[in-house]
Amino acid sequence: MTTESTHALTANERRKTIIALLSSAFIIGVALGGLAPMLALVMEAQGVSTLMIGFNSAMSGIGVISTTTLAPLVIKRLGPFTAQLLGYGIIFTAILLFPLFTQLPVWFGLRFLMGVGLAMPWVVSETWLNLVTPTASRGRIMALYTMILALGFAAGPLVVAVIGSNGALPYLIYAAFVGLSALPFFWIRHLVPDMDVSPHTRLGGLAAAAPTIFGAAMLSGLTDAATFSFLPLYGLRVGFEESYAVTLLSLFLAGNLLLQYPIGWLADHFSRRGALLFCAGACTLGPALVPIIYQSPLLLGVVLFVWGGGAWAIYGVALTMLGDRFPGGQMTAANAAFIMAFEAANIIGPPASGYAITLWAPHGLMFFLAATAALYFALTAGRGVVHSLGKKGKAAFNYPTRLD
Repeated sequence: MTTESTHALTANERRKTIIALLSSAFIIGVALGGLAPMLALVMEAQGVSTLMIGFNSAMSGIGVISTTTLAPLVIKRLGPFTAQLLGYGIIFTAILLFPLFTQLPVWFGLRFLMGVGLAMPWVVSETWLNLVTPTASRGRIMALYTMILALGFAAGPLVVAVIGSNGALPYLIYAAFVGLSALPFFWIRHLVPDMDVSPHTRLGGLAAAAPTIFGAAMLSGLTDAATFSFLPLYGLRVGFEESYAVTLLSLFLAGNLLLQYPIGWLADHFSRRGALLFCAGACTLGPALVPIIYQSPLLLGVVLFVWGGGAWAIYGVALTMLGDRFPGGQMTAANAAFIMAFEAANIIGPPASGYAITLWAPHGLMFFLAATAALYFALTAGRGVVHSLGKKGKAAFNYPTRLD
């Protein structure tokens, strides 16, 4: 394996690398975005309870978390390119085994195995993208990354819509997409940067050093899981027709797609923390306003659109700040910790949201999401004040300052 410093890359090599990474993100997004709802449909048709379907879905996140702690060591031992291919190979194999072993306990194991495989490409891809992206345009590149990934997730279910969920064919198609997602890395394998991890790096210590960044990952994961699981259900609970209740999620996803780049542009041209505060504010005000204005379709659409944009963009902005805060040998471990925080919240989000709905029907979901986002907004704003005061004090004594 050839390792190069990202500073040695030419503009053309840097552009080539970014295109390859974004292309791979879209293709794997199609596979994962389509497979998850298809498996749920298949299990429901077999009479599996919604509770068991939910537990089965959570196994992927558990697999990611259990493996991500080892990701920096595996990447260091095998190299980023080989570790990436290993992860894709595990996902590819797991998908092909689903139609061969239809017993539910086996599917639990296969979903866990998919999470194990996903951990490595996830860490490698985001670390690589952060290392190769210039600081001045990192916000916009990360916005493109999250936007393209969201497009892939949105396109994935179209396979099921066209050919259905019966038989082995959809599994073969999604496995093929996983294989295709690995191809762009062969184009840039000679440009892979150094992802060696400092022997003294501890994932917990990284999270404690930058609570704003890792808190954003948790808020993003929690909001993502809760809205996908319960937003249409909320619409039904407040009296909407089923078709309109499902449209609520579409409005939310429209913000996901269309507001990424503008928020990334703000992060590059004005302030990373300011962009993060905007996202946290949207995640606070959005669900807080929904119970008040839900009877107005126009206002509800605008609120869901802005809220959706902030909820998805917060991941990209925090990933941008991760690249600013943890350069060099800490980046791989920091990205692994970031993914663990996101996935942990992604697992906790649905049951916590379901409990909130039980406590206060139908608006408990909105109260829970607004309250968690408000806590994060307070954390981010408070850290900003502390850092601002700290920088002024250090400047007075000519001490060097560092980005958070």
